[in-house]
Amino acid sequence: MDIVNYPPYRCERLKGKRRNEWSLRVKNTGYRIIFVPVDEEGKEIVRGDILRISSEITSILIKEVSNHYE
Repeated sequence: MDIVNYPPYRCERLKGKRRNEWSLRVKNTGYRIIFVPVDEEGKEIVRGDILRISSEITSILIKEVSNHYE
């Protein structure tokens, strides 16, 4: 199962200066994991909507874990 399609995590693209970053909300905790998909060499993948290419992504770079509402 792809994590981007797993309802409790709600994968969504961020906006503004973080437009190439994505977040996974950790159920009802208020926490979210900010990440970018990376290729085998660790370079960021910025090809638009990762939901369409999720089967190609094998690694992510976690940029931040935060409580979005604090």
